[in-house]
Amino acid sequence: MSKFLVDENLPINISRWASEDFEFALTSFQSKSDSILWDYAKSNRLTIITKDSDFAFRIMTSIPPPKVIQINLGI
Repeated sequence: MSKFLVDENLPINISRWASEDFEFALTSFQSKSDSILWDYAKSNRLTIITKDSDFAFRIMTSIPPPKVIQINLGI
C-alpha cells in the first residue's frame, strides 16, 4: 500500500488520514519548504497530497518525480 505526505495546506483532522500511512508536513517539518517536502517524499517513496499547483508543475522537471495528488476543490 502507498504511504502519503499531506502538505501543510490541507487539514490534518480528516478521519481517513488517521493512520500510519499518512505523514503531515505541518507536524513533521520545521521548514515548510516545497523543496524539502519534495526531496523527502521522493527519497521515502511517499505520495504527496496537496492543493499547491507548484508540485504539479515540478513533476515536469524531476526525473523520476515522486507521485503527487493535487486536490482542487472550491470556486
